[in-house]
Amino acid sequence: MEEASTPALLRRLRTGRLDVAVIGIGHGLPEYDLSELRQAAVVQGDLLVAVRDTHRLADGDAATVADLAQEPWIVGDGAPGEPQFGAWPTLSDPHISYTARSWSTRLALAAAGLGLTVIPDLAVPALPKGVQAVPVTDSHWPGRATLIVTRPRPSVQAQTMVTALQDQAACLRDARARAETP
Repeated sequence: MEEASTPALLRRLRTGRLDVAVIGIGHGLPEYDLSELRQAAVVQGDLLVAVRDTHRLADGDAATVADLAQEPWIVGDGAPGEPQFGAWPTLSDPHISYTARSWSTRLALAAAGLGLTVIPDLAVPALPKGVQAVPVTDSHWPGRATLIVTRPRPSVQAQTMVTALQDQAACLRDARARAETP
């Protein structure tokens, strides 16, 4: 298991150094070359904002873009040309307080109350103690999708991982739907 940018994950997948990659596609991301790779949808997902559980936004059902406007942001840092999670995608002129390469550092900074960071909804089960995911109501954000990508003929182990990821995403969707039902 490794964390890397989407272009790096796809290169490693094509060269056989990786069996399964989980990537995001959609608005604001490059058109990745997925030809000759097997794709499986995980979830048509939303981006969320990770905040310290005592943050003012942690108490509400959802934040608005206006709620995010004056907040300090913790964003990803990578090699030039590699897409990273920045501040909320439709937020104009965000206040970037920290940049960090790894998710663990970004989430630790959020847990310390030093800012907000954008996360994909698939990452919610992995949030550390003291961090809460907050949905954002944004009519200008079309969303993204999460894909599982393998070589054309995945190994039994890779296919088992694909099935496990899809099952986990389905459990997450079901739990979210139950929580939203009065």
